[in-house]
Amino acid sequence: MLFQSDAIFHYPMNISPIILAAGHGKRMQSALPKPLVTYRGRPIIEYAIESVEKAHFEHATTIVIAPDEQGKQIKDATKSLGTLEYVIQKERLGTGHAVLACREALEKTALNVLVFYGDHPLVSAKTWKDLATIHLEKKADVTLVTVKLKDYDEWRKPLYDFGRIIRDADGRIDRIVEKVDASAKQLEIKEVNPGFYCFRADWLWKHLPMLKNENSKGEYYLTDIIGLAVLEHAVITDIQINPKEALGVNTKEQLALIETIDHAAT
Repeated sequence: MLFQSDAIFHYPMNISPIILAAGHGKRMQSALPKPLVTYRGRPIIEYAIESVEKAHFEHATTIVIAPDEQGKQIKDATKSLGTLEYVIQKERLGTGHAVLACREALEKTALNVLVFYGDHPLVSAKTWKDLATIHLEKKADVTLVTVKLKDYDEWRKPLYDFGRIIRDADGRIDRIVEKVDASAKQLEIKEVNPGFYCFRADWLWKHLPMLKNENSKGEYYLTDIIGLAVLEHAVITDIQINPKEALGVNTKEQLALIETIDHAAT
């Protein structure tokens, strides 16, 4: 079935959404691929698909999957849920590599690319609309979502594992540092990166091959592209969202947590 929406947007948005769903998901300790673990009776990736389909972007949503049985399971479970395309990430070499796998499929048609993860079931269609709108209005090369927190206590505790937003003396975004690579001082920062981006497509395809894997995991982080944008004085803008929308599902404990805070005040 196709998801329906009552939302009416006043102008078309030339956006190609990409949902990243090729990770191992080992921390979930589930027989199912992580995107197919159920939340309130539905696979968590369904919520991600539903929210972006409701935004009614011009292009189909692309889901990045692995070249194995997990990838096949995700495709089989989602192919009737919307206007979807699938790209196989042949090797699991990180988020930057996963997005780069989409270049051949998208570079001839997409003017802008929206990237997010399939394990964030609380994100609203409004967030995707707001992200795309500010990106287009500012004519940005890169637009990202950030989350500001008062602390990492209670239901906000999982957000401590997110990358930190590093700003310069003028308050402009300078880079993103993943938790595993952050210093003790950087870990005290209360602004984090949930991993939701919008890029000008030609800028993105040019810069993704420049990413390096000089980090503790040996992966090509999509977050490192922010540093490249800063060095080139690219147009970077950002929006902030409700912190609960940033909560993802990496463990059974986190799944239980979002069951309790879905409708909680923040």
